[in-house]
Amino acid sequence: MTELHGKKPLSVELDSNLWYFAYGSNLNKAVFAGRRGIKPKDSETAILPDYELCFNVLFMPYTEPAMAGLRKRVGSILPVHGVNYLLSREDFRKIVLSEGSGVAYKVIEVVAVNLSGGKPRRVYTLITRRDLPFAIRRFPSKDIL
Repeated sequence: MTELHGKKPLSVELDSNLWYFAYGSNLNKAVFAGRRGIKPKDSETAILPDYELCFNVLFMPYTEPAMAGLRKRVGSILPVHGVNYLLSREDFRKIVLSEGSGVAYKVIEVVAVNLSGGKPRRVYTLITRRDLPFAIRRFPSKDIL
């Protein structure tokens, strides 16, 4: 079972699909499809209008100081841009496991807006489990820049 922020747990039925909003390194095909072996059934570019991208998941101080995370928008101009992927529940489990299985991130259900049609869609995504205060600023790894 995967925790949902304020929702019922996500059941692990392997025969159904769900939409997942990807951002950060999960937009890199070599990481997403290559290293993680995820095979999306469909995809669409989208935004999360109520969230902003931040680097608030601490990792290795000098080589990879922080990983991308999400938090509620606080006066920022741009929403988070990413991709909605239609995935099998097994592929979604692979993502959750590869992202620390609930240690650094938690799964939440949010509304993403498709950039080609403007239609809102309920999707699952990962949000940082422990948000850092704004006073602590981190930068992404060199591979992202």
